[in-house]
Amino acid sequence: MGLGAGSQSYRRAMFSANDPGAVVAQLIFSLVDAFALTILVFFRKNFGERFLTVFKFGMAVGILAFLMGLRSLVAVLIGALPLFMGMFGISPFLGMLAAPMLSHRHAEPQALFDAAKLLYYAFIFVGGGHLVAMWLRSWRIGDKVPVLSRSTGEPLLTFNGRLNYWLVVLALEPLCVLLLGQILNACDPRLPYAYFVVLALFIQASAFHQYRLYKSDLLDQQDARLMAGFYTEQAKRVAAGGKPAWKLGGLFMPLMLPRKPAMQVDVLRQWASQYRAEAEPVALPSSSEEASPPPPPQQAA
Repeated sequence: MGLGAGSQSYRRAMFSANDPGAVVAQLIFSLVDAFALTILVFFRKNFGERFLTVFKFGMAVGILAFLMGLRSLVAVLIGALPLFMGMFGISPFLGMLAAPMLSHRHAEPQALFDAAKLLYYAFIFVGGGHLVAMWLRSWRIGDKVPVLSRSTGEPLLTFNGRLNYWLVVLALEPLCVLLLGQILNACDPRLPYAYFVVLALFIQASAFHQYRLYKSDLLDQQDARLMAGFYTEQAKRVAAGGKPAWKLGGLFMPLMLPRKPAMQVDVLRQWASQYRAEAEPVALPSSSEEASPPPPPQQAA
């Protein structure tokens, strides 16, 4: 679960519908994931290999490189102001007069260190470590405990399950991102604090969306269990010679049943089995079974 995983349903729907804009949408999703990765690598572990890809890692490096060179870009644009003004028919002398004033206004403040460069190299080091760990896990598939390939990482701030997952991803992680941005901005005012504000808002919005999908799945399973129990009880009631009830928890439910009781019992049992199958979760192997390597192939005699 986590960031990005909630958008998988949209991605599958677009590609299954042969949407011509699916490739563009996939690039947008990848850009959003890469934008989030610039900070998530410091707060999570065990990323899935379909989420933390080399392509997204390279995009994240490019985003941080752009952030690191943003102030140089502003200086270049200010220096080229007379040229731009001349292209639009404005006297270049006005641009020559305005450029020093803008340069003085955008003068770099004193900084304890280059925070953008620190974030850039820290991401390469930590994110590269995540990539290596993911490759080793993928290379030894069957020997290692598997991780969901689309996993957006396990939050470190849960402290091995001591804190609630949703509390961490909805509140604690965004607050830590804002605090980190405040600290780095205080040490280096050249690093825009708005970058961390956007990151925090995006992480929280994505986590909230994922929570809604997760809760919707739980409600579907709960309704399926209630419906399965309801139809099972009605089948027993009709088999005992009674009449089917019309309400489930105060909800009026018209039952379109055949006239013969034997056929009514068969229909009610079919409905009960259908909802029971929807309510039963898929049985997963235990961690010990997951960690055990597959048996070696039999050699020919």
